[in-house]
Amino acid sequence: MKTLFLTHNDLDACGSIIVANLFSLKIDEFKFCNYDDLYDENNDKVILRLADETYDRIFVVDIGCNKNMYDYLTSKTGTLGIFDHHKMTKEIETESGIYFDLKASGTEIFYDALKSSSENGVPEKWNQFVKIVSAYDLWLLDSPFRSTAEDLNRVYFGVLNYGSKGTYNMYRFFIESQVQKLLDKNLEEFYFTEWEHQKIANAKEKEYKEYTSAVSNMQKKVDNNGIMYIIYHGSSKISHVCSELLKNNKDVQYVLNFNTYTGSRKKRITGKVSARSRVGFDVTTLNGIHGHVEAGGGSFKEALLKRIWYYANVHLNYKEEI
Repeated sequence: MKTLFLTHNDLDACGSIIVANLFSLKIDEFKFCNYDDLYDENNDKVILRLADETYDRIFVVDIGCNKNMYDYLTSKTGTLGIFDHHKMTKEIETESGIYFDLKASGTEIFYDALKSSSENGVPEKWNQFVKIVSAYDLWLLDSPFRSTAEDLNRVYFGVLNYGSKGTYNMYRFFIESQVQKLLDKNLEEFYFTEWEHQKIANAKEKEYKEYTSAVSNMQKKVDNNGIMYIIYHGSSKISHVCSELLKNNKDVQYVLNFNTYTGSRKKRITGKVSARSRVGFDVTTLNGIHGHVEAGGGSFKEALLKRIWYYANVHLNYKEEI
């Protein structure tokens, strides 16, 4: 049975692959993609290119799918399972093989589906791991798992193999090291190893530097709906920096990061924007921002971002304004 696993390229995506390993699912091929590569102007063509042959089974986790995507993927396999929490997927939530929940991570939705069909019970640390991934991916700042979730994400980014970008090998070490811990029958709770604690410490040091830089260049603006927000430019540790900016600026509802990572020492606005918000503000109402209610992103023309940066009355429009 030839199986394709199609997913995003973040902690939630890797969490779902870890879950597949815990339940001993045999996967023949993995394909990863980021939000910028997922959708074209019709919101579907890129994902169609990702599944370019036929499979006995396709799992799609943490990727929003519309009806066109669903019909195409169905034509490529005898068994299709879509496990997702993006608004786009709501369009097809009543179709066969759709597991949809806006309030759960892709990992959690996939895990719950596998757990419900399993004849055996699962260790509590598996449940803990899934809640940790959800706490990070859904931007649950008040979750009791949030601190651990931030540390897990620090470990995730600290061990990626960037020389194998876009392939399973990029994520292999993180996936296999977490699976090894979760399958260890001698340990009852999720934990971090000594070397993982070192990765966490290194990441925190870098986060402090990035936050300090963000504070020095950030601007507060008021958008077309009278809502105050922050824009800043920076190249890494974006989720942490946005979280700290929201925590320390109570009058602000959302933060936009204008990414400056180019892979070289020369920093410039790349066109990529990350958005984070407080509970109650939906960043996907902003034109061009995809993802979750309180955490999303998108790609824009550099000229537009420069206008937003330099002109007080220029902002990202709300989608209803377009």
